[in-house]
Amino acid sequence: MKIVVLAGGLSTERDVSLSSGRGIYRALKENGHQVILLDVFLGLPDAWSQYPPETLFDQDVDWAASIQGVAEKAPDLDQIRALRPDFRTLLGPGVLTLCQISDMVFLGLHGANGEDGRIQALFDLMGIRYTGTGHTSSALCMNKHITKQMFRGTGIPAPPSITVKKGESFELPEEIGFPCMVKTCCGGSSVGVYRVEDVFGLERALRMRSPWKTRCSSSAASSDGNFPSQSWREKRFRSSRSLPSADSTIIKTNIRQEVP
Repeated sequence: MKIVVLAGGLSTERDVSLSSGRGIYRALKENGHQVILLDVFLGLPDAWSQYPPETLFDQDVDWAASIQGVAEKAPDLDQIRALRPDFRTLLGPGVLTLCQISDMVFLGLHGANGEDGRIQALFDLMGIRYTGTGHTSSALCMNKHITKQMFRGTGIPAPPSITVKKGESFELPEEIGFPCMVKTCCGGSSVGVYRVEDVFGLERALRMRSPWKTRCSSSAASSDGNFPSQSWREKRFRSSRSLPSADSTIIKTNIRQEVP
């Protein structure tokens, strides 16, 4: 099969996606497929832009040769954007054309614009075959707040949680308590995830959300069922102004429940 593997992009999980894409690309090559690995944002390298697109699948080239491992620091997305200073679309040069002439697109994308249903919806409209779930389920499941609402509405057990928005005051419910987990509402992997043990850790976690979006989700519980003696129940928190544009979720931890 002629397969395009899409990775990279402009999400905070860019490096993780490129690493995934490299592994997918090599596995598909080893199984005899004609595969091209593309950064969805940077697109086709200039050296190959003059070749007829349909011939690129036959080229003897390692499309993953320049991809490094996952770095300790988050990728500098402004630096990546600067490589295409006049861009108006997420899709880089040649990406859509190659996806259209391929037999299948293998999505190695992580995070925003890759797992949130946007590119899936585009491919559905263009009649492009791709791996993974469709645009509706991708969009719903990328948002942890909506996902939890669906779980609760259908009786699926889920840890207690609240969703807080940038700049809004909130009180941590007694049913959550400490320790708790704080996570950006629309991020994937473990990017932007913090385990907090007390009110100071919670405030610190909310302040550290600036690289992500405006909403934060949090859920928590202590292992012995007792809540800390600090007066956190009476304390109102305000999400840091540096909170990015999506919500965050605070989730209860140490949940043990028998599932029939």
